[in-house]
Amino acid sequence: MAVAMRQLLDVFSQLERGMIRERTRAALQAKRSRGEVTGKPRLGTRLAADGRTLEAHAPERRAIERAQELRGAGLSLRAISVQLAAESILSRGGEALLPAERCPDAPRLTAARAV
Repeated sequence: MAVAMRQLLDVFSQLERGMIRERTRAALQAKRSRGEVTGKPRLGTRLAADGRTLEAHAPERRAIERAQELRGAGLSLRAISVQLAAESILSRGGEALLPAERCPDAPRLTAARAV
């Protein structure tokens, strides 16, 4: 009897997790369709004053464009981060920008973290 009850509870919990997953997906999709933030803002954007939507962040956009120019010139990601630091292009927190571990399209930069 206890085994059957446990199996029944497992089935119900799996169904419930599936329903919760679908509700969460639907809610996030609705927020995205309204242009609201659903996670951490991407590089080059920031949270607007209303606290719900994203807006362009001009200094980061310029940093991205400069990094893309340097990448187009054939520089490595490390060389790009060094060049950006030399040009005083820093993160929002005022730290040097370092290349991210993965770079599928264009150079993605992250703020240096103290180790």
